[in-house]
Amino acid sequence: MISTFFLFNPSITFGLLSAEIFPYALIFYLFSIVINQIKINWYFIAFAIFLLIQSLMFSIFYNEFTIESLRSVAAYLNGPAALLLFMQGHISTKKFSVFIRYYFYFLSSLALLQYLDVIGFIDTFIKFLVPRGDASSESIIRGVNLLATEPSRAGFEYLIVYILFRKFNEIAPSQKDYFDLLVCFILLFVIKATTSTLFLVVYLYYFNRKFFFLVPILVFYVVFLAPDLSNRMIQLFAALLEQNSFSESINFLISESGFRFASIISAYNTLLINPLGYGVGFWSDGSVAQLINSGFTTDQVRFFLWFGQGEFFGVRPPSYFASLALDLGIFILAPFIPIIMLLRYIYTQVSPELSVIALLSFIIIGTVGSPIIWIAIGASYYLKNETKHSNNL
Repeated sequence: MISTFFLFNPSITFGLLSAEIFPYALIFYLFSIVINQIKINWYFIAFAIFLLIQSLMFSIFYNEFTIESLRSVAAYLNGPAALLLFMQGHISTKKFSVFIRYYFYFLSSLALLQYLDVIGFIDTFIKFLVPRGDASSESIIRGVNLLATEPSRAGFEYLIVYILFRKFNEIAPSQKDYFDLLVCFILLFVIKATTSTLFLVVYLYYFNRKFFFLVPILVFYVVFLAPDLSNRMIQLFAALLEQNSFSESINFLISESGFRFASIISAYNTLLINPLGYGVGFWSDGSVAQLINSGFTTDQVRFFLWFGQGEFFGVRPPSYFASLALDLGIFILAPFIPIIMLLRYIYTQVSPELSVIALLSFIIIGTVGSPIIWIAIGASYYLKNETKHSNNL
């Protein structure tokens, strides 16, 4: 149970790493192989060797050897390692259902306590666990972080935990709507992250169609009737509605999405501009080169006006495939094809909503190294096969 808790909280680094995510899943996976608890996945080993060799070749080419290369390799492997752990039954279904139930209750309570600003006295402890963490929201319009480093990650991971809570626990139909309302409230008005709201819409489409229009209705209500309840997500949505054309909307998103939108576009442009990529571990210089090569200016991307004094600086693209495209170039096909094949199987045989959410997070909005969505896919796969096996007995 303790190991599972750390797998779900990779931001708990105790300040030991400068990175935001500690590779617990990779460590547990390698340890499980050593003690013969799970089988070796040779594709995983081949992928690891490929990343190491590619990083070494670019290190020789640049004549620069840094610890960032190993950190980047670990970040790319952490998610797949979590997937394999749970696909092979890292924890029994019964124990996992108990864990995910109480963990969901814990996160929901923590979100509300942080929102009400009543646990400020443990802020030092939270920062000890998560150096960029907070015991309360940083401002009126910004949401809480839970045990993540920012609201966008907190909201996404909270939603995935809730989906697992529903999948692994028997919930009375009359109670499901109440839980959905609770999650909608926490995501919209407590965590307040735009990205998690988009994933919430996907969730409601698959799980609760009668609440599918609840999100736009609530946003409309706040924008036009109760602006005092507004937050950054709703303010962005309201401002987006005021744009006069599609091109203006795109420019607005580039300007107001921090570095996310611009870095994703420029990272995928690597496939055309620099097909061999910039090398695993060299995303900092590569991202600056791609922002410039893609035609962006700091006037367009205001994030760099605020935090870079008008100069571009290295930012890792906030999605798994975008980051791989920047580092590997056209060789992204090596991991891309099997992952897409896996998601296709998950969509048709296991969990269509998780497959869609995973695809969106891998391509557009996600965090390199975060194992949560990978855990969800692996655990759901194991549950499906276990249920199928039980039915065949």
